[in-house]
This record gives sequence, C-alpha cells and structure tokens, in this order.
Amino acid sequence: MKSISIKLWGLMLALVFIALALIWCFQIVFLESFYFNIHERKLLTEGNHLVAMIKNNEEKYIIEEKLDELLLKYNARIDLYTPNGVEIYSSEAAPKMMGVDKNIFLMEVIKSKKPVSTFKENRMGSSLFLVGLPVIRDNVMTAAVIMTTPVASLEETVDTLKEQFVIISLILISVSAILAYVFSRYFTKPILEINKAAKTMAEGNLSIRVPVSTKDELGMLSSTINHLSSQLQKIEQLRKDLIANVSHEFKTPLSLIKGYAETMRDVENISEEKRYKQLNIIIEESDKLNHMINEILDLSQIQSDYYNLNRTDFSISDTIRAVVNRLAYHTENKNLRIEVDCMDALLIYADEKRIEQVIYNLLNNAINHSEQQSSIFIRAIDHGSVIVVEIEDHGEGISQEEIPYIWDRFYKAKEASAKHKGSGLGLAIVKSILEAHKANFGVESEIGKGSKFWFEIRKSA
Repeated sequence: MKSISIKLWGLMLALVFIALALIWCFQIVFLESFYFNIHERKLLTEGNHLVAMIKNNEEKYIIEEKLDELLLKYNARIDLYTPNGVEIYSSEAAPKMMGVDKNIFLMEVIKSKKPVSTFKENRMGSSLFLVGLPVIRDNVMTAAVIMTTPVASLEETVDTLKEQFVIISLILISVSAILAYVFSRYFTKPILEINKAAKTMAEGNLSIRVPVSTKDELGMLSSTINHLSSQLQKIEQLRKDLIANVSHEFKTPLSLIKGYAETMRDVENISEEKRYKQLNIIIEESDKLNHMINEILDLSQIQSDYYNLNRTDFSISDTIRAVVNRLAYHTENKNLRIEVDCMDALLIYADEKRIEQVIYNLLNNAINHSEQQSSIFIRAIDHGSVIVVEIEDHGEGISQEEIPYIWDRFYKAKEASAKHKGSGLGLAIVKSILEAHKANFGVESEIGKGSKFWFEIRKSA
C-alpha cells in the first residue's frame, strides 16, 4: 500500500511535469505563430496610423518622420501605389526586397479594399512580412500602401531556447523532487501523528493528545482529535460512574430485601406486627428499585437517537394542577403548602406526557428538599411566544460550584445527599426532555435560602 507521502510527492512532481510541458508547448511549438501574430498586429497598427496621416494631408516632413521611424523600428520599406498599380513613392533608404513579386499582393489589396497581410520568402531565403493597406477617401480608393519588413529567422532562437529549456527543466525537476519530498513529509507528519493517536485511542488509552503546531486544517483536525479524546474520557468516566452509582444504589435496597426475607424465613415465632413491618420494608425497597429502573429506562429512551416527541396542544395549567394533586400525599406528610399561580387555559405545544414528567420531577425535587411546614410556589407566566414555568422552594439550596453538575446522572448535591435519598436521575431526565424540546431552562439557588427551577416552553400557534 502506497503511503500518502509518496502519493503527495508523485502528485507534486506530476504538477511540475505538466507545467513544464505547457511551457515547452508555448515557448517552442507555438513560438513562431505567436511571434508573427504580434508582428502582424504591430505593423497593421503602424500602417493604419500612416494611412490616416496620408488621408489627412499631413505635412510632408511629418510623414517623412513617420517613415524614418518605421525604418528604424522595423527596418520597413514603404511603397505607395495608385489604384492602377503604378508606383508613386518608395522608401529609398530601405533596401529592396529582392525576389519578391509584389504585383499579386498589390492586386489583392486593390481588389479587396481592406488591409491584407502575408508572409513570403525571397530568392535569398530571407523571410519577409508584407502588409497592404488601402487609402480610401469618400468611399473611393485613391492609393495603396505596401509595408515590407524582414523577419528575423527563428530557427536559431528556437534551437537556443530548446537547449536552455532542457537545462532549466532538469534543474527544476531535481529541485522539485527534493522540495516535493520535504513538503510531503511536512504535510503528512501530523496526519501520521493523528493516525497513531487514533490507534492508541482504539486500544483504550484515551489520555493521548496530538501536538497542535499549525492553525490550518491539519491543526484543526488535531484539535478535533484532542477534543474527541477528552470527550471520550468523560464518557468513559461517566460509564464507570454509572456502573458504580447503579451498583451502590441497588446494593442497599437489595441488601435490605435479602436481610428481611432471610429473617422472615429463619426466625420462628415472629410476631405479626414485626412480620408486617418487615414486609412493608421489603415492598418499599422493591418499589424504590422499580422506580430507579424505570428512571434509568426513561433516561435511556429520551437520550436515544430513536426518541421522538409526540407534540400536541394542551393546557399547561391543567397539567400543573394534576401533578400537584398526585403529590398531595407527600406534601401532607411534610406539612408543606403548595401555592399555584397560573392563568387558566394557558395552551402550549409540546409532548404532554414528557412535560408532565418534567413538572413532576421538579416538584418532587422541591418537596424532598423543602423544610417542614414551608411553602412551594409554582408559577406559569405568559411571556408572549413562550410560557415560563417556575418552581420555587425554601430548602437548603445549592452552592454555585455545584449548580453546573446537578443535571448530571446520579449526581447529588453535598447539602442534600446526607439528608435525602434519591436516585440522582430526576434532574438528568428533566434536562434531556427540555433539550429534546429545544427549551431554555435553568436554576437560581443560594445556600440556606432555597432554589428556583425554571423552564420555557413554546405556546400554541
């Protein structure tokens, strides 16, 4: 398998060869045609200028100056003919072009009444370039100008260029091969480091990092690999924490269930009252396990890629009151007062079952962390396009350092973990549901003064 450095090196050399081939074609193969096209264009321009001077009856000395200019610049011979082909003027200073019959060329200019150019060779083997231009006044041809100029032989120039180009090509290919190798190694080095890091990560070492030495696309890729490594480390740590937390949370109720069941099996003459109490503990711990399992399944379902919201229009006011009634038993046991402040018929567009679960978890959380004989406030406030739901308690509160972590699975605030039992999944479920709804949410809390959880949900259209 060819390495990417060899492929890159080969592509760079191929690019150099293509560039040299194009230069060779333009400089050697098409040099003659380029030269004559440029020469023709220049002579036509100069000839048109001379014709304009003749038509405008410029002073004789001005025209002679122009002829001298053409002689010095192009070694051009200028001949002026009548429409009948009679020569009326010829540049005496310029040498005659021996062996060139101008009559046929002149007749072509007179007949077409437009500029004509041609390339000829005289009997001496010299190359000549002829340009004929008619002098027309009031749509009548009054004269014809013939410009004849020798063209330098290109053969020696082409041969010189060929030799020079061969040397230049060899130097360029040699230098390009070295530079292409250096550049290919330079560009592939970070790719090889990224590949090595990816293999190391695949083997389980997630602490690997790729050095970021540039700010280009390869540097961005290195940063992305490093970010991926960090995220995978976090996920791996969460996985370990999840196993540890689930094992810990399951261990206590299972131990209690097993202990009381063994007591009922092994102890004879147990009183009915004690037997009833132990059975109730077994049932309560079983319910706790069942509740925890349901929460884990709920969280897994909500966070899966296949989870879809069943959005409908419903009254958030009715949902809040229904949840308050469901938790009435718990509030009465702690002698808590729940005050509901929401208008009737506040309609929202969301998944009713999941929003009810959010309110239930937040209210249950407030109940668990509220002091005896305190109040809990639930508000639904109309904010134009959204409804803001607030649940406020007067419990122990949450420190500012812990607030970013309370939404994580199995996380329990230090202030609450010693006093209250819970799975630590309630707020994680709340977060997942609200994120699925693309809803804003948050918490405001202060130690010793309680907490206020809130979320926004879109109103019905």
